[in-house]
Amino acid sequence: SHHQALKSHEVMLKLIDSRHADANICTNAISAWVHSGSDEAIEYAEELVSEMDKAGIRMDGISYNTLMNVYAQSKFPDKRARAFEVFNRMERLRHVNVTSVTFSILMVACQDNEDMVARVFQACIRHGMLDNRLKDIFIEHGPSSVRDQLASDEIPTEWSVNANRGPGGMSRKQIRNIQKRGSTGRDVHSFGWAD
Repeated sequence: SHHQALKSHEVMLKLIDSRHADANICTNAISAWVHSGSDEAIEYAEELVSEMDKAGIRMDGISYNTLMNVYAQSKFPDKRARAFEVFNRMERLRHVNVTSVTFSILMVACQDNEDMVARVFQACIRHGMLDNRLKDIFIEHGPSSVRDQLASDEIPTEWSVNANRGPGGMSRKQIRNIQKRGSTGRDVHSFGWAD
């Protein structure tokens, strides 16, 4: 709810200010805004990211995916462009890995615009992140040019060479094994990597 997200937000700002926060804790606060349904979610999430940056807290791939998801889940008129800005920032950073989850979130933001879906598709295959779930989403929402490329029985292996990699380059099996030991955050599960 909005009230819970606002409470988490206020605590998070104090933790950041006192240097007691890290990227995982901040990501959970940003995630609260994703699920709040609040019209102010973007404003608050961006404030957290700004404060993280000022405090020298380096965002990781899960943090960027979560921020992108704030835009994707919003009613913000420019959400597609904002989600792509986050994606472009991720691509420029060496310490951040894009994953098939990144493209799933981009598709939520862009699925109602065929030109944007085509851009997401091109980026997805360039990164080798096309998995079966994304393939189905691209077939459902993509323009005919994308659907035609996916209709072939012979999809190039380089389109999906990295599709089973998650945050930090781990495979889904590695993530499940770590999760069994209880050392991954809930965001990995909420983005579908634990399925």
